[in-house]
Amino acid sequence: MSQVDGNYTRVSEFFIVGFPSLQPQYFHIVAWFFFFLYVTTVVGNLLLVLVFALEQSLQKPMYIVMVSLALSDIGFATVSLPKLIARYWWNDGSLGFYTCIFQQHMIHYFGSLASLILLIMALDRYLAICFPLRYPMLMTNQIMRGLILLCWVVAHIFPSITTIGLVMMQFCGPNRIIHGFCNHPSLSALACGDGMQQMSAAYSVAMFVLYVPFSFIIFSYICIIISVLRIDSGQGRMKTFSTCATQGCIISIYYIPRFFVYSTPFIPNLKMTPDKNIVTVLFYSLFPPLINPFIYCLRTNEIRKIIRLWVKKQKGISPKHMSQVDGNYTRVSQFFIVGFPSLQPQYFHIVAWFFFFLYVTTVVGNLLLVLVFALEQSLQKPMYIVMVSLALSDIGFTTVALPKAIARYWWNHGSLGFHTCIFQQYMIHYFGSVNSLVLFTMALDRYLAICFPLRYPLLMTTQTMTRIILFCWLMAQIFPSITAIKFTLMVFCEPNQITNIFCDHMSLIAVACEDTDQVFKLGYFSAMLILYVPLAFIVFSYVCIVISVLRMARGQGRMKTFSTCATQGCIISIYYIPRFVVYSTPYFPN
Repeated sequence: MSQVDGNYTRVSEFFIVGFPSLQPQYFHIVAWFFFFLYVTTVVGNLLLVLVFALEQSLQKPMYIVMVSLALSDIGFATVSLPKLIARYWWNDGSLGFYTCIFQQHMIHYFGSLASLILLIMALDRYLAICFPLRYPMLMTNQIMRGLILLCWVVAHIFPSITTIGLVMMQFCGPNRIIHGFCNHPSLSALACGDGMQQMSAAYSVAMFVLYVPFSFIIFSYICIIISVLRIDSGQGRMKTFSTCATQGCIISIYYIPRFFVYSTPFIPNLKMTPDKNIVTVLFYSLFPPLINPFIYCLRTNEIRKIIRLWVKKQKGISPKHMSQVDGNYTRVSQFFIVGFPSLQPQYFHIVAWFFFFLYVTTVVGNLLLVLVFALEQSLQKPMYIVMVSLALSDIGFTTVALPKAIARYWWNHGSLGFHTCIFQQYMIHYFGSVNSLVLFTMALDRYLAICFPLRYPLLMTTQTMTRIILFCWLMAQIFPSITAIKFTLMVFCEPNQITNIFCDHMSLIAVACEDTDQVFKLGYFSAMLILYVPLAFIVFSYVCIVISVLRMARGQGRMKTFSTCATQGCIISIYYIPRFVVYSTPYFPN
């Protein structure tokens, strides 16, 4: 954990302690809480970004600021929370010296960025309310993008000053950070020299980057209130005050606790317990990113109108009708799963029994694998973690895909509500993406095990594999979410029959009654990216494995390795090649 340098032992690694008074029996509860917080924050803000990207009417200065704040919130949560989750999930709180320095830099970078974005948001509202006639000329999309880009660049300056100061300081023990992540105050407290000068410099920088924007925000809100009081309409006053009050609460949560935490070392006779200090910091750091997307989605009238329009598009006239008349077309609010269009009715029950047998066998077989892994400690190894993840993905896929196909042929019940169909296609492609990423991870594991057998135990630990798999399950949501949101914006009119055994991207495109070229290309690009980037690495890894196997002296070892690789190669071929054919058929002439 440390290295000798001169007359002192220099720390080369830090350990994130978190809450020092927390009992070990509560570690997993805290880990799940922060995991839920992280997923909610990232998904909520990511959905706000996707709505902005897909809806042309939101390409306005105010929404550019919102999206920039959402991206900043995603960045902050991603920098701060995963290590804290690992600390309480796997007791893995260690961080290399420079990794810790980088984390504290990014923590303060995104903090500075959020402060500057709130300044731009206040400026935008100030110009919109106080100068409504000149606002379209004073604040164009191009000007707003320039200001936001400037914020993202300038926000690096202030953390860089303190980061350089920390790198030059000496850390000679202890190396335990009594906090949820590396930040400047917690690192300064561990320095083995006089850190008061460094803390004073950091305090000055923090006050500047926080309270120069805060001062302008206060000024702008005073001007806004004066302008609002001049509004004749009482309803207009209440609407503006309501918006300002919500933003004012978020701004207060952001700024006031920060001032308190940064000022405690300079306030005499004021002491806070470490646990209270950590709770305060985590509250003002993580609460605004968590609620920002909900506030701006639910309280912004234009976004509410868009959401209502999406819902309204899909509503039927009555429960007995499957569609509603809108203009010159009949809009579909329900789909019907056709399955095999040429199948004769007398064979329906045979097909239903076949799918039922397939479903039960798949679920039971994969569930047994999961149970064996959970009950047998000797199987807690990277290779089996991949297998269990693939088994869970297979259970999820068959559970999403097959029950409706069984109902279609058993009871002739193939109807699906619009949003149920959209959700099914989302989950179909989500589990497909998970499978692709898990197969990629499996190939990576085999590549390291065969090509680097001596270094494999260090390169691929159980904790490392668990993190990679967790990352795969999170990343797999991105591309299906994009296409699912796109489908909710599309119009589907008669006929409403899905010529497939489940709703997927290709079958929904076939029944859309508007131009589907853009959404098809988007789906095709997403599919090629999520399928063939992993496939490229899988092919590369198998080439390296074959070369390594050919160098083996023992023929038995070669045959065993080739047998394993051949089996996996068949599975990978079955997974990837037919998908390529299906997605590419529209591009093949004749």
